[in-house]
Amino acid sequence: MKQSILLFLAAATVLASSQGLARISVVDIAGRTVELEKPATRVILGEGRFISIFSVLGIKQPITRIAGMMNEFELYDPDTYNAYRQAYPDIDQIENFGRTSAESVSVEKILLLNPDLAIFGLSGHGPSAQSKHITETLEAANIPVVFVDFSQEPIKHTANSVEIIGALLGASDKAFEFAERYRNSLALIEKRVAQIPLSAYPSVLFELKANASQECCLSVGKGMFADMAEFAGGRSIASDLLKGPVGQLSYEHVLSTNFDVFIGTAIGSMSRGSDADSLLLSGAGVSVNDARQSLSRFVAARKFAELDAVKNKRAYSLWHHFYNSPLNLYAIEQMAQWFHPELFADLAPQDTLKSMLSGSNPVNLNGAYSVSIEEAK
Repeated sequence: MKQSILLFLAAATVLASSQGLARISVVDIAGRTVELEKPATRVILGEGRFISIFSVLGIKQPITRIAGMMNEFELYDPDTYNAYRQAYPDIDQIENFGRTSAESVSVEKILLLNPDLAIFGLSGHGPSAQSKHITETLEAANIPVVFVDFSQEPIKHTANSVEIIGALLGASDKAFEFAERYRNSLALIEKRVAQIPLSAYPSVLFELKANASQECCLSVGKGMFADMAEFAGGRSIASDLLKGPVGQLSYEHVLSTNFDVFIGTAIGSMSRGSDADSLLLSGAGVSVNDARQSLSRFVAARKFAELDAVKNKRAYSLWHHFYNSPLNLYAIEQMAQWFHPELFADLAPQDTLKSMLSGSNPVNLNGAYSVSIEEAK
């Protein structure tokens, strides 16, 4: 069910203390009150890829405000990390307090970093809302913890999350601008999709982290791209099949479904090396031509050529990391246009993405973040 954009948490209020000082108080996505005496300047990121929040907030020299982060950023998205490294070589000096899971987190290292704010996701590759031992230890040391969410319920929580972090980092004006644009775009999409009967929603196969050398098909049925697709007027074929948000679909079932649309999420990297030929390429530094060729190779390797989605030129690749990022607005707009091209002919997702990425300057994040089979030659 689509979440109404009118339902959102109070993002932030600034309260005046008896001393006349501005105290920042927010209610985070987990419903917890988080208070700071002043905007945070030494932040730790529960996922390094949350650096995209700094981008949409237009925060200059973001590296100087990050005291530590998980190492999943460099491991999972090396092209974007390398783009940041080129602009800010000191990114390599940021301490890593964990790798790719909450279990890998060193609380002791976090304490030694002496941050003034910890930004964690409700779920993901770092400390989460279930990591109570980490949260309690940090708060006992007077380190505030704030929870955001771009993946569990992206439609409901993305704009709120940016507003919350904007308040805590002293960037409320930029946060408001982002949230207003985000909600206006969702309102337009929601209004038009409401005119479409459910029977006209295309069935969509998402193959997450698409890799032709691995068994088909890791897919998503709830949250993340599944929620984005439903909001945009499509439906993941995994929605009624998976018990959890993500799971494996059998190749035989996928072929028998003969879905209307294929979207493979791309984790391929120009710097990944030997795996490049089996992965979809997308993101910073990836040319349109390389993205097109990788999609063609992948579809051929999966033997999808005779399926309706491919024959009807409705097979696409999409940068995987939109699943847990405020940049997901691009993915939502792009899916709306893919699913209902006439209804959403006036959308300009590339302009939306360009605007959101402009806040990362001087980091050069230009690249192909999606491509269609129709373009793949």
